[in-house]
Amino acid sequence: MSLRPEPRQHEPEQEEPMVILGIDNKFQRKLPSHKISRRGLAASTTNQLRSVLTRSQALECIDAYTNDGIMRRLVLLLIQGIKGKRVGQTIKPNEELSIGLDDLELQKLNESITKNDRVPDLQRNLIRINARVKLNEKLDTFLKSFFVIGRSIQEIKRFPTSPDFPIYGEPRALLPLNSIRITDVQINQSTYELQGITYDDGSATKRVIRPIDMLFGVNEDNNMYDNTNFSGVSPVWTCLSTSQSNLVINDEDIPEATRQVAQKFGFLYSGTNKESVTTQLREQLANSTWLIHNNEKLKPEVYDLARDLTELPEVREFNSKYMTWSMMVPMFLIFEDTANFATASQALQAWKVTTIDYYRTILQGILETYWYNPIIADHFGIDISDVISQKIKIKAEFDDLIFDTYKDKVESMGVLVGNNIFTDEMALEKLGEDKFLQMKRELNQEIENAREEDIKQQQELIQQGAGIVQQKAFEKKTNTIAKSLQKSKLIP
Repeated sequence: MSLRPEPRQHEPEQEEPMVILGIDNKFQRKLPSHKISRRGLAASTTNQLRSVLTRSQALECIDAYTNDGIMRRLVLLLIQGIKGKRVGQTIKPNEELSIGLDDLELQKLNESITKNDRVPDLQRNLIRINARVKLNEKLDTFLKSFFVIGRSIQEIKRFPTSPDFPIYGEPRALLPLNSIRITDVQINQSTYELQGITYDDGSATKRVIRPIDMLFGVNEDNNMYDNTNFSGVSPVWTCLSTSQSNLVINDEDIPEATRQVAQKFGFLYSGTNKESVTTQLREQLANSTWLIHNNEKLKPEVYDLARDLTELPEVREFNSKYMTWSMMVPMFLIFEDTANFATASQALQAWKVTTIDYYRTILQGILETYWYNPIIADHFGIDISDVISQKIKIKAEFDDLIFDTYKDKVESMGVLVGNNIFTDEMALEKLGEDKFLQMKRELNQEIENAREEDIKQQQELIQQGAGIVQQKAFEKKTNTIAKSLQKSKLIP
């Protein structure tokens, strides 16, 4: 008996008839059920947007992520590749101000912004806010829904406005919401910009969440269907049937095939029509392995119905490779024996400059729009619509995954330190050697303290020496004056 929970019983939805590329209804019934259960996308107004996936289809994608280890690993690898170890941020000049400047002019611009716009205060506020709301951990949850369902939403809870955050209030918490509970999307009729999300939290009345109070993102929102803006596309959906096939192989086919290997199927003719003889033979077969008889007409026919147990795992492996291709993950990260080290490094680099950089750009835009821009607006005491004209902007930064051995990392860091590109501390930080980094900093602090103490002692000695010299000069000058007065007979 399988230990996997029974499939979720979804509420029936009113499905509209549909046509797939002109295919007739008879052919549609031959397709997998999850592929033809889409809701028909009839024409609608911009305030009656449809979602690409229905609620039941989104739940099927969630089931695949929950039950299929390969699917879950693929999604987590995408998230790990995008985020790296930890998401950081940098405060930099707005591109409008920095375009066309050389390095010296850009350095002067950075210095002026740092002095005049309270950038250190903004950096401290960012670190404190991100730590309070656990932004790095909440982005894991955000990206899981982003890839599994196609869109993701988290609500921003804020403190009341204060002198430091006078416009919108300081963020207090990020609450992950379930995007399948989004019932409506409100957009501007003129610009088609997002104005709000209607969310069903189970209460009597549905509530509207405005962009200033949420973190919202969609995956590949291309409006390919009629009025499906802000619904997104799920990469899991593209290989859902393959994942479901693997689950059937794991839960049903392989256990059944294993049982068939242990027992064979056969027919045994007793050679007589007497029921008593048949009953006796059945009892003997049930109680022993060998049957000893003196019936010359007894004839057995034995059949081995078992298949080769390696066939099903091979099918499962081929299915997993197809899922890996569909989810845009390098093959060697799932099937470690398919590439050598050099090929794996090249594949990882190609993955970064294509898939990873593409999704990082999307995530940077989401964070700037919904998270960083309101913080800048509060920092300068302006409306969020005026942030685009400010001198500075906040941009999310990500650490790249480096597929190198520790020896290779040390050698590359040594070259950078030797060419004065990296300092010792920067190299230790990149290597992840926090213990040695702390020891280095403590040693540097001891050296600095000893240097300051030595300088202080030298200054004291110099001051003491200067005092002695001044005393001798004063005494000499006094003696000279006394001798002059004696010669002039003004003093005895």
